[in-house]
Amino acid sequence: MSLLQTTPSAGPFAVTTLIGSYTSVALYGVSLALFSRAIGRFVERRRQGPAINPLFIVSSIFLVGLTTTDIVLLCHYTLVGVLYTPTGMGPDQYFENAGSPVQFARSVIGMTAILTGDAIMTYRAFIVWARRGVSVSVNIVLWLGTLACTLRSFQLEATAGTDILALLDIGRWGTAVFVLSLVQSTLATSLVVIRIWTVHRRSSEYSTSSFLPVLRALGEAGCLWTAFMAAYVTTTALDSPASGFMDQLTCPIASLTFFILVVQARSAPHDRTTPSLPPAGSSPTQITVQRNIDIHRGDERGDTAVIEDGEELRMKELDDSASSYLEA
Repeated sequence: MSLLQTTPSAGPFAVTTLIGSYTSVALYGVSLALFSRAIGRFVERRRQGPAINPLFIVSSIFLVGLTTTDIVLLCHYTLVGVLYTPTGMGPDQYFENAGSPVQFARSVIGMTAILTGDAIMTYRAFIVWARRGVSVSVNIVLWLGTLACTLRSFQLEATAGTDILALLDIGRWGTAVFVLSLVQSTLATSLVVIRIWTVHRRSSEYSTSSFLPVLRALGEAGCLWTAFMAAYVTTTALDSPASGFMDQLTCPIASLTFFILVVQARSAPHDRTTPSLPPAGSSPTQITVQRNIDIHRGDERGDTAVIEDGEELRMKELDDSASSYLEA
């Protein structure tokens, strides 16, 4: 028996929240599938020899844990709203009750997922740009601003209850969080894409097909997150009932974006390209990325990219060259 059948007074916010809940559960299933594939890729990478950055393993497990907790709380809260709306509360009022313990916990989980995703993207740009802090200084400032707005939102939400003015204030701070995150993720993605494109364009040793899948994966992840952020900001600014739908998707979308970035960027070169290897007996190619890229030949086979501060990334195959930037 549905909420609409049992409660004729169900408003548009309750309906969109229910639709968002069902969609969130479906996206959670996709996230689990991508997580399983990511673990498989990590194991495969480990067997091939190069070390795996533990940050990505920890981040994967952490995001899955956050999303799982969020889905459990969401299902509980939705079932209570569908089967038993508390006395004195209409469906819309129940689902808009930002001060309830469950809603507050879900808000904390969702914002934590956003901050985690933004931090990962900033770290990725930091690694790709040879650990130069100045290259991600704007991202760091934006991340700190996002954190400050998030804490303010938590403070208001903990005491808001169903007060309309407090809910509007929370909405404004929440919008600020999403706008800052949108700018930050777009900037970080652009930095990574530009760096990969520049290095590979200057090196004749790398096949174009080896890094185009990486750029495509970055584009897919960036477009997904950017589209979600834009939709969320728009619905919140317009005070649309659709904001109830968008609220439910924050955590699953954050996980999906991360796993698309990790899984697709890693798997695409292996699955879809046939790299042109250097002639037998040719040497490691050393690429020194400063202002120019110098290519030197020696006696062994393999590639070593040396990035300004001396950090070296060993790449066993040419088709791994692009994806290695994402897994450093």
